[in-house]
Formats: sequence, C-alpha cells, structure tokens
Amino acid sequence: MKLPARTRASEGTGEGPLGTPSAAPGGRPHAETRPAAAPPAADSNAQSPRTARRSPLAEKLDRLLTLTTPQGGASPSYNEIARAIDEAAGERVISASYIWKLHKGEADNPRLGHLEALARYFDVPTEYFLNDTVADRIDEQLTILHALKSGAVRNIALRADGLSPESLHALSGMVDRLRSLEQLDNPI
Repeated sequence: MKLPARTRASEGTGEGPLGTPSAAPGGRPHAETRPAAAPPAADSNAQSPRTARRSPLAEKLDRLLTLTTPQGGASPSYNEIARAIDEAAGERVISASYIWKLHKGEADNPRLGHLEALARYFDVPTEYFLNDTVADRIDEQLTILHALKSGAVRNIALRADGLSPESLHALSGMVDRLRSLEQLDNPI
C-alpha cells in the first residue's frame, strides 16, 4: 500500500501515553488489535441498536481491508494502520482505537482529516468515503485487482491475451458457466 504524506487531524480517543490503545478495566490491554470480528458477547444473539446495522463508513472500511489484503494474508492491525498513517504524516494523525471504532461502527462522523488520512493509506480518493457512486466504481476496480493477485487467475488472464474476440467471448462464457456450477456470484 502506498503511504504518501498525510494531513494533520488529531484524535486521542482511548489511547495510552505511548499512542497505544488504552488498557481495559483491570489493566489488561484491549484484545482487539486486528480488523477482525470482535469476540462474541455473553449473549451472541443480542445486538445493541448501535451495532445491529453497521454504518456505511464501517462497511466501506471493511471492504477496503478485505480488498487490499493479499489473498490468504492477514489484515493489518489497527495499530499497524495508525502507525503507518502517522509515520507517513510525520505527526500524530489518528489512533488505533479510533480506527477500530470507525470500522466497528462505534464512531461514524470522523473529521475530514481522518477520512483523508485513511484514503491515502488505502490509496483511494477521499470521495470514496463521501460518495457511494465513487465507492461502487472503486470497489469494482479493487475487486478485479484483488482477483488478479491470485496466481491462477493472473495466469489465465495472461494466457488469454491475444485471443480473438470470439475466443474471449467463449472463454468468458465458460468461466460464467463454471462459476454458476460452483454457485459463485459474479464478481463484477
């Protein structure tokens, strides 16, 4: 991921003195450091009204994390994302705990500077977070790039280069039929 310079936007929510997420009650550090599902609550069927439906921003962050993580690779932790943003900016821009809150839908009204920093980290325009039409177009492009990261998919694409339009159409039909047989959605 490209990490150009970031704009300054301060947010200190939930951080300890060294820029790490603050400790949970009892002095234990928060267990949640990776962009993965939070541990199930005691009653996993209970959802608070706040978390019953994730915010559009949370869903967009989730898609970016999914589509920019190499297949089979681990998503970067919230600490890694915040550290990369801060290092690229040369100053404190955003906290790991605030990224977690945005990703989980606990916060959904970030400052423009936070959106700009996250957009630069994920190498998308800031409008991705502000305009659903732009987000849909970029998600489609990222889906294609994500698929091409697979060696097998890239191999097929490279081998198809130079085929006639008729052959490409036939190949496309075969892929559509195989996806249907394997009950896979059309990725684009």
